Amino acid sequence: LGALHFANSAFLAPVHSLALIRPRSVESRGTAGNRLAMSSSAGDQERYRPCAGALVFNREKQLLCGNRKDVPGSWQLPQGGIDEGENPTAAAGRELYEEMGVKCPDDVLPVQTLDETVSYKVPPGTWLEKQGFVGQRMYWTLYFYPGSDMP
Repeated sequence: LGALHFANSAFLAPVHSLALIRPRSVESRGTAGNRLAMSSSAGDQERYRPCAGALVFNREKQLLCGNRKDVPGSWQLPQGGIDEGENPTAAAGRELYEEMGVKCPDDVLPVQTLDETVSYKVPPGTWLEKQGFVGQRMYWTLYFYPGSDMP
């Protein structure tokens, strides 16, 4: 198995529809009350770290999430940086395996990598800022889990 980042995982409440929000400039509250400026504009001149995430749904339309080891009680989707020469689809599959031990196509089936990206800025003082990034640009890949138990 990969270096799992989650203490455990679970399929959460059903998602009845999947819609992408395409904000030009939206503000959202992050953890600990930090304000995150979100933008999906491709013309930004600032440096955003390219990242890939995995959205895994089952037959009951539930979304697979992981409970973080380092922050118990904090659930999140598997995601991480895209390596040099790697495409967003491959990166999402790698992150899914590294963080949850779920393999594609053994455990889940790839559906589609979404064309829409969402970029968000991080608060000052983060490790991302120290590496010259103002935030992250997320690419999402959808997967289907055909089983009836946990992957």
